[in-house]
Amino acid sequence: MKHNLVLIAVIAMSLGLVGSATAQDNPFSDLVVGNAAEEFEITIEFVDKLSVQSAVGILRKFGLAEVQLLFEINEGNDLHVGGFSVGLAQPNDVVTDGLESNIREYLSVVTENNTVNLETTEYGFANTRTETIDVLRGELVERVVVTGAMLTVSRSQHDAITLAEGVQIVPEPTPLELNDTLGFRSYAPDSVVDVWWPNYQYAEVGPLANNYGYILQRMMWESARIRSFASNDGYEPDAVFGHNFYFAGSGVVYWASNLPGAYLDTRALDSQLIYTIGTHAPDTMFAWTTYYTYIKTARGVFNSEDGVVIRGQRNDIPWWCPNNPLCIGVVTSLTENRHMFSFRVPGSRASWQ
Repeated sequence: MKHNLVLIAVIAMSLGLVGSATAQDNPFSDLVVGNAAEEFEITIEFVDKLSVQSAVGILRKFGLAEVQLLFEINEGNDLHVGGFSVGLAQPNDVVTDGLESNIREYLSVVTENNTVNLETTEYGFANTRTETIDVLRGELVERVVVTGAMLTVSRSQHDAITLAEGVQIVPEPTPLELNDTLGFRSYAPDSVVDVWWPNYQYAEVGPLANNYGYILQRMMWESARIRSFASNDGYEPDAVFGHNFYFAGSGVVYWASNLPGAYLDTRALDSQLIYTIGTHAPDTMFAWTTYYTYIKTARGVFNSEDGVVIRGQRNDIPWWCPNNPLCIGVVTSLTENRHMFSFRVPGSRASWQ
């Protein structure tokens, strides 16, 4: 999570997010574009959840080359959310085949050795209950619903999307709001302890086919630690790489998580290579449930790298900040870090804390 508000405001203005802000500006006002030749990132939501093919059909009308679809898969009481990069020039069957391939690939990673026997922990549980991540079965793509997309657009494309039916742009913060982030913190009234990091943390980094790689994290909290999160808190489990060695530092091809309110964090203003899937609703997590994050991205030129750092961050999210990766990813008035551990990649490590 980044919080250099002056730099963010400068970048926001350079992207044309706002011309001039006043105290009367609506915090949820739509993006205002300056230079017509500029391209910038936006996030859209579909008014109704759509099939993959329906969403792709709508997005093709705006002349976009590539988008990242944001989707959901319901598995009983577990909601899996994620994103998938799609070239819109591809035929529909290529798009759906690619999505299904990525889903199966991440399931093979996420569900391998995913049980945790609570009886063996330092907390002395008397039962042998295990927490597992449900394996999604059946026709996967048919169970996917697309909720929105992350796009890089021109001004004319932005204007066309603004006027389109069934599509709405998720508002971005303006420089005024970016600098107005203090004073909103409120701890949960039933907070028992101010220890918010997970009791159990696991991380794994490894290779995939076709020169890709993955970052997998699993984590669990006891109820007292969950209650230490306020309703306006966010949580981000960061994987921090010191160099672009094992990974190339390019865009994320596929990501998925069962964290409540999960989002792919922006890497804007990062001085290091950091991959993160965060949650804006950690106070709604269930105790002793295995939560996971999974990111697929392009490999770098080196087969190994020293010292990837796994850290947790608790962030105070301003009340006006919408459920938007850019807003949540760069705006915070308070950030608390917890260094979990580090290890050499490819490899894995687990820790009870």
